[in-house]
Amino acid sequence: MDILLTNIEELQNAIFAYEQEQFTNQFVKLTDLLIAGMQGLSIQDQAILNPVLNAVLTSYEQRDYLLLADLLEYELKPLLTV
Repeated sequence: MDILLTNIEELQNAIFAYEQEQFTNQFVKLTDLLIAGMQGLSIQDQAILNPVLNAVLTSYEQRDYLLLADLLEYELKPLLTV
């Protein structure tokens, strides 16, 4: 989990610094880590995480990076630290 939290922080920093290339690289890395981690989750945990991941992906696709940073901080991080 520490690597996920570190990646989220690096992604948020890249968003706020508007470092587009690093931001994209960190987003791809986060996506890969989440996909790998989801395989070990129960169906119930996946059902809780899926709406958050869908919102994260939607915000990325719509280039709403501030919303993405908020979703990472206030929706995804709490789920990963439980």
